[in-house]
Amino acid sequence: MTTDAELIDRSLTDAEAFGELYDRHHVALVAWASRACGDREVAREVVAETFAQAFVARRRYRPHPSGSALPWLFGIAHNLVRRMRRTQRIDTAARTRLGIPTDLVVDIADEVDERLALDQFAADLATAMRALPSAQREALLLRYRDDLPFDAVAEKLGCTPVNARVRVTRALATLRLGLEDRSS
Repeated sequence: MTTDAELIDRSLTDAEAFGELYDRHHVALVAWASRACGDREVAREVVAETFAQAFVARRRYRPHPSGSALPWLFGIAHNLVRRMRRTQRIDTAARTRLGIPTDLVVDIADEVDERLALDQFAADLATAMRALPSAQREALLLRYRDDLPFDAVAEKLGCTPVNARVRVTRALATLRLGLEDRSS
């Protein structure tokens, strides 16, 4: 069986080898982090960040006498949890001094993030809609904004129902590509 040190060394030229290290140890790390954080979702985020940091720092890895990389990974995870707790204490203390309920801040922050994301999506969608050929844009609006069946869309556009369906399908495909390009 390949040792953890060998996997880490191999990962310097073959990143897939690091995936084997993840497969070996992520369950133990999630179990530990769940107990440390008291929240399985947060624990998964801690473990994901642990492996991300380990991957970046893999050139500095020094093998443990046991041959396992688990002590190294636990060290990274422990530091992340400690940093997270310190940040939470500072945030909580600041909110308390300002008289802001901590659960309210989380709700407001989530709502603001959602609104910003929706605003950005709406702007991206409007831009992508303007870029559509007019026949496709009109077919799409009649079908989805006005909720018309394809027969009615075709009648309004002066084309066949098949042609109306093709225009809508092409418009949707173009929008999807345009929105994917904006999100990457």
